[in-house]
Amino acid sequence: SRWTRHCPIDSCPVLALRGGGEAKPTPSNQDSSLSTEVSMNQTEPRQSDQEILRVLNLEKEIAHLREENARLKKLSGVETEGDGNKKAKSTGATAETAENHYLAYATKLAFESEYVDPNRVVDRFIASVAACRDEWRKQTLNAPYFAVVQASMMGKSRLFFRLAERQIFIFYICLGGPEFNGYPKGDPALVKALTSQTCSEGFYAAFLLAALEKLFEFRRTDPPGSSADWIRQQQDTTFWTSILERAKNQSRQLPFLFPGLDKDENEQQINERKNQYFTKLRNHFDHVLQAQATSQDNVLFIFDEARCLLQSAEGSQVSNFVILRRALQIFP
Repeated sequence: SRWTRHCPIDSCPVLALRGGGEAKPTPSNQDSSLSTEVSMNQTEPRQSDQEILRVLNLEKEIAHLREENARLKKLSGVETEGDGNKKAKSTGATAETAENHYLAYATKLAFESEYVDPNRVVDRFIASVAACRDEWRKQTLNAPYFAVVQASMMGKSRLFFRLAERQIFIFYICLGGPEFNGYPKGDPALVKALTSQTCSEGFYAAFLLAALEKLFEFRRTDPPGSSADWIRQQQDTTFWTSILERAKNQSRQLPFLFPGLDKDENEQQINERKNQYFTKLRNHFDHVLQAQATSQDNVLFIFDEARCLLQSAEGSQVSNFVILRRALQIFP
């Protein structure tokens, strides 16, 4: 996990963007308070009865997966000939469907297995979040975010979910589209809304604020809900639907709606209008957030599979990532 003052990919005390894809594993002996690299590499397994039992259970699960895969391939009408070539029958399903189901099941099983953290990755990640937040408050960062970069299957997403065990309230947003075969899956409506080529600073700002307002409502319950309860709520399909509806409604109104520009305005006048717009947005955020008695220091937005935000609309040189980063700048 790395964040720098001029990192081109976003995350924050209120946001962490995980780009996905391949990256070189980071060494486990590097540790710094400001430019932090968190190693996801595991040490040798613990030699204990509990560990041996866990391995044996895992082997049973793997055997079950292989049986399930063979069953699905048979149902899909695919047989394996003696020379190893596949012979397909004319049925509705395909070998690819069976294989995807097999991989999805295996990934889910791995995600829900025991989390082993001998290198205290969770503690170091939380320290990185706190350092980024402090730098933002000193006004030394362009926006309150940092990037989480590591090779695939190294435990980035699992790390995020461990934060809920530390009384950190996370918004977990996976932006993987229909082709994404990882786990957890993203909400299709949410992915579509946040990756649309029509996204604006006003919409992203309205979305972030609507999400925070839902959290404030949750924390005002009696007794107050825990961070673990909060992450479980996000598995409900209505959770993100209510936030998106509120965000869409607010984005069509002031101060989120950016007034149309006059074609006769020069560049200086346009920049002044934009500065006024962001000032009003920032004042609105200050007013709403200051009215909440709940601390915001333990809140984190996580955008998983965030590399899709780097795509730009046709004819535009500005990506959704840049637009989202501008929206983040209004946070106090």
